[in-house]
Amino acid sequence: MFIQSGAKFSDGSVYQIPSWLRGPVGLCGGAQAYYFGRPFNGLGYEVLVSPYPPAAWPDLWRLDVDFEDAPGIIASFIELLDELNVYVLDSESCLTRGGQGYSATFICDCRQYATEIDRDSAERAHDTKVELLGLEALITGHIIEQLWFDSSSSPRVRVKRLQSYSRLARLAHAYFGSLDDVPCVKVANGCLAFPPNFQHRLLDECRVQDGSPCQYAVVTDTKDRILRLILSRQGKDVATFRIYFSRHDWCLGTILSMLRDGRFNLVEKRLRYAAPDCVAGGVDNDNHYMTLEGAVVYLGNNDKDVSEMLIGFLKRLERVMSPHVVVDFDAVGAVSHGGLAQ
Repeated sequence: MFIQSGAKFSDGSVYQIPSWLRGPVGLCGGAQAYYFGRPFNGLGYEVLVSPYPPAAWPDLWRLDVDFEDAPGIIASFIELLDELNVYVLDSESCLTRGGQGYSATFICDCRQYATEIDRDSAERAHDTKVELLGLEALITGHIIEQLWFDSSSSPRVRVKRLQSYSRLARLAHAYFGSLDDVPCVKVANGCLAFPPNFQHRLLDECRVQDGSPCQYAVVTDTKDRILRLILSRQGKDVATFRIYFSRHDWCLGTILSMLRDGRFNLVEKRLRYAAPDCVAGGVDNDNHYMTLEGAVVYLGNNDKDVSEMLIGFLKRLERVMSPHVVVDFDAVGAVSHGGLAQ
């Protein structure tokens, strides 16, 4: 699940991260936060923040288990993982099925774990394996009497790779040459304060003028346990639009594909299963129509006026998809630039 803050502003030196966004990834006060920055879809800059040591990133796994509830079940399970050289970095658990069951999730560092089936960490770092089937079988065999079985008589023991971290490890290794060189800062007073050289890099990438605030949003991936700080590029024009289209299965996909191929990037989208009465009969000569509203930035030449380009694009779209599309050209307009549309 992803949870996201609203728009926030910073002078570039300190970025406030609310506790409800830090908590799910374990970035409490005093925690080490490892970070890596990269351009973000032509819209600005993204900083990926992790509580886990970078050396573990290529071999991080999510382990989900359903138990029959019993005293000490988690303690004995962690002892089993220790015997298998699987080390728990993070965990959460809760009672299920009216108190009869117990579900637990563990984020595991598997660098020391190796078997003939799952191979060792060095080999896993270079393959596309997304499950550790050998580890699932070992766990099932050791605690089969303590596992809960579903209606198909199968135990729920799943070990899935944290693919966000696998990708992050490749990016960071390519940039730094070694994961040991990934920088970190401490979380202090609910904030991240990056060193001056990285601050300047962020502001330059986002084209922030001296003295101007930097706009950003925080997105937390509660499943893969990673936090994203997304900074908006200043001076990137945003334009809005409104389209009414027929409820044929292919229409929405075609519209979105044409926007993508036209190099328009959606930064906001609202879809409604209706349209005003004024367009009744105007879409495919029936009353079955929907409304798509949104905001876009253009990923091509920044010197062009995005509203003018969008109008030209929408005219072509309406012509190509007639009679299935009607464009409300009065809704096309520029939004005050400074980042994502509000």
